[in-house]
Amino acid sequence: MKRRPTRPTAAITAEATRYLKAGCPLEVVAKILLGARHDEMYRWLIVGSGQDPQMIRVPKPYRVFHDNVVRAMAEAEARNVVALQKGGSPKWALAWLRARAPQRWGSQDTAAGEAQMPHTTKDGRVIMVPADVAAFLDRRRSEKYVDPRQLPAAANDQEPEPIALVAAVEPKEPEVVDSDARSEPPARRPAPRAHRDS
Repeated sequence: MKRRPTRPTAAITAEATRYLKAGCPLEVVAKILLGARHDEMYRWLIVGSGQDPQMIRVPKPYRVFHDNVVRAMAEAEARNVVALQKGGSPKWALAWLRARAPQRWGSQDTAAGEAQMPHTTKDGRVIMVPADVAAFLDRRRSEKYVDPRQLPAAANDQEPEPIALVAAVEPKEPEVVDSDARSEPPARRPAPRAHRDS
């Protein structure tokens, strides 16, 4: 039985590079090469990038693995960009690019078919919102805000009457109950019998 590797070997690095250059997603490559322990590949990439706090010095196999994976993913994207520019198969190249890097190649249309526009929030973040929402927000931002409590009261304005939360209920007269009916105890039902298993 073949053991699963615990660190990136030269063979695993070459195999991962080959799959990634072909355009396979990283998650699929990890599952192909490592099976159930596919999460280990992500740890290798963190170690190789020097971001693992437990590793003071990055071992060479991890660094080589990280560099080759990043380079292979960039080459796959560049190959599809060239195919898109030269008209090789633009429909599929663009679909691949949109799926792989939606922030760079994503459509300007939402699922509902509305164009997205950038909008700056109060705290300075830029978010994408539908065009009609962006126009409304810009209009509201340009208008001068007036607190409704500061508006002058009109001469014919009157205090509105409060709305009743519960409908008015007419009191009912108490029912007269026959005293003989009260004196009799209610009929008792027999208690349920316990079921025996034999």
